[in-house]
Amino acid sequence: MTSTGANPSARAQTAALALVLIVGFAFACGILAGIDELAGPQYWRWPPRDLGLARTLAFLAPALIPFFFAWRDIERTDAPRSVVRPLILLVVTCLAMQSLALLCHPDGIEHLRAIVMSPRATSYFTDAQNISGVMAWLRGFHTYELGLHSATHPPGPVLYYYAWQQLLPAPTAALAGGITVGLVASLGVPVMYAFAGLWTDERRSRLLACAMYALLPALAFFLPDLDQIYPIFAMLLALSWAKALHGSRAHALLFAATLFVSTFFAYNLLVVGAFVVLYAAYFLRREHASADAWRRLIVSSLIGAAGLVIPYVVLWVAASYDPLRSLAHAIGEQNELSVRLMRPWFSCLFTAPYDFFIGAGMVMLPLLVLSVRKLFVSFDIARRDLVLSAIALATILIVDLSGLLRAENARVWLFLQPFAIVPAALELERFGPRGRLAVFAMQWFVGAVLFCRLAFVYP
Repeated sequence: MTSTGANPSARAQTAALALVLIVGFAFACGILAGIDELAGPQYWRWPPRDLGLARTLAFLAPALIPFFFAWRDIERTDAPRSVVRPLILLVVTCLAMQSLALLCHPDGIEHLRAIVMSPRATSYFTDAQNISGVMAWLRGFHTYELGLHSATHPPGPVLYYYAWQQLLPAPTAALAGGITVGLVASLGVPVMYAFAGLWTDERRSRLLACAMYALLPALAFFLPDLDQIYPIFAMLLALSWAKALHGSRAHALLFAATLFVSTFFAYNLLVVGAFVVLYAAYFLRREHASADAWRRLIVSSLIGAAGLVIPYVVLWVAASYDPLRSLAHAIGEQNELSVRLMRPWFSCLFTAPYDFFIGAGMVMLPLLVLSVRKLFVSFDIARRDLVLSAIALATILIVDLSGLLRAENARVWLFLQPFAIVPAALELERFGPRGRLAVFAMQWFVGAVLFCRLAFVYP
């Protein structure tokens, strides 16, 4: 009778694992079969291509070597307390996925250079070539007719490539700038470990989140888009804000600095404010809205506001740069783009999340379904992991409902992936070591299929 009582739990775990693997495999088969509807929403289908499945798998396979050794460290029951080794291995995995995917392309590293220098793919590098003086350029930034992506962003991305152009000849600057994006993006792995610490102190759970991040298809296949770096900003904003509320003045300063840098590179990161507000409400609820809790909230908010305003005041005084007009100009360009490309709010409400899960390799979808089910069945305000998962998923939902970011969401929502990865990674705990390895293998396989058959970024 005792063993019978254990069977339902074992069967449920087996069924859950089967669901994750079936969804991933079925999606991959659909992409391989060329089912057009799976390649993205009707208003934005990722263009088809065929790099050869066997060839793509062979190119990406070496990335599994450091990943396998990281997985062994993660699963060891006698694992040391240090997380340096598995984190380094996962950083190498992430970097290898980007590099090998690039080399798998017929044009190899020249493909990266062509993307950076293309006025259609990013436009940052092209617009940077038109800068004759930084101060004068910043002064009129909100009036310029910039390229497609530059027009909807703050000055940061253009100035990033302008800096490289001052150091190196144009073709070399494009290559160096693009490679650096990939290198910095790989550092999101240790940031993910710190970010997952908001949910749990368990070493393995946090490293599982890092493993999912390292194999994230969108992170590997959008090189050299700056969107690869934005998840780091999003995680630092959420992490530093939470730590600041709990009394860390250093994290309050980090929040302020990250807030400025984020808004200087991408306006879409402002929607992380949904997490900031929701976490503040949770913090006050947990602290019973005490006077000390309100004091910490107000102080952290003032430090964040000062860190945002003061640098922009300096830019306004030094260069007459107008951040508010620049923001308004970008919003206007984005709205016009949404109308021109026929991306109505109601349609995007349902299709944007699908494109987001394409970027995640679709394996994350059933894991999040299991996470949401847990929230409905066993939610407890006293459980930090459940509350954080609810806040993180609510942040994604709020962004979707707002309709502010109606674009190719596998890329544009890349900065939101960490808010889905941690709840999904916590669900991996229900599977044994081999089950978790099977999920990771499926995530890698789906990513390889996507890269083989769909063109995510091109000149």
